[in-house]
Amino acid sequence: MLGLWLWNSGEVLSDVPQQDQLVSLARAAGITDIFLYLTAPNYVNAASRDLVRAFNARMSQNNIHVWGLEGSRGYFSDADGPAGFYRTIDNLIQFNKGVAVDERFVGFQSDMEPQDGQEASFKSTFHNDLTDAQLSTTGGGVWYATQAQDREMLMRDWLTIHKTAHDKLAAAGLKMAASMPSWTENYYGAPISVTYNNVRQSVGMHMMNYLNEYIVMSYNTDPSDAANRVLAQAQYASTLPEATRPHISASMETHAGAAVNVSYGDTVGKQSRATVLNDMDAIKTILGKYPAFSGVSLHDWVGWKSLPN
Repeated sequence: MLGLWLWNSGEVLSDVPQQDQLVSLARAAGITDIFLYLTAPNYVNAASRDLVRAFNARMSQNNIHVWGLEGSRGYFSDADGPAGFYRTIDNLIQFNKGVAVDERFVGFQSDMEPQDGQEASFKSTFHNDLTDAQLSTTGGGVWYATQAQDREMLMRDWLTIHKTAHDKLAAAGLKMAASMPSWTENYYGAPISVTYNNVRQSVGMHMMNYLNEYIVMSYNTDPSDAANRVLAQAQYASTLPEATRPHISASMETHAGAAVNVSYGDTVGKQSRATVLNDMDAIKTILGKYPAFSGVSLHDWVGWKSLPN
């Protein structure tokens, strides 16, 4: 997989010249998949639905798979809850049922980060910057009695939401993907663990049971550093049965404004598409020995088209 996140969907879907540019740059880079940000109404509103159909058909003609993309910290149960998230998936499934084969989505990707404060009523239930061992067990909780309980319940919620999404998609013959933070296996030196289905292990290991594509947000302009952020996931997934293990991907940030040494758009000496692709090859070389490893994706379309050749 060489995926590309596309967040400015409202603009691109109605801009044919920009779609021309997208196809041209996708061919040049070897992009295989596009993660298209859409909300629940986009799949059912007549005008936007027709634009999505045309876009998907055009990408299909160019051998590019299109995934639905949605996510927000607000979809966790300590905030607004997952009902809107599930509605988006349900609408994608219904959309697929009513369109031609070449207009369909191949799956859906979530982008939900539990440490993020975006739209959350309770922004501190993850208790940022504390390892599991540092969480209080006698008080200090925001949602539950203790910090440890807050994080435990938040991690369980994260898993339950993805299991529910996976089951909905699998029943419709579609794939489930997720943008996953790199810290699940190494949060200040220790994994983030949770008990789920009577098993205690890292939340990332649990999450692999509910994903076809596990895409690590390994953003760093040093390919060795970026690969290292995916190493534990690739190693563990490669021990799972081939028929059921997820594909593990790395990813690279190109959108300016993220930070120096994080984004290729911000880092002097790295600001070109050629450099990104060269570093991508280096990441593939490091991780390619793991059977579960499947590629590197690019964040995002706006950043990628803004970089010079």
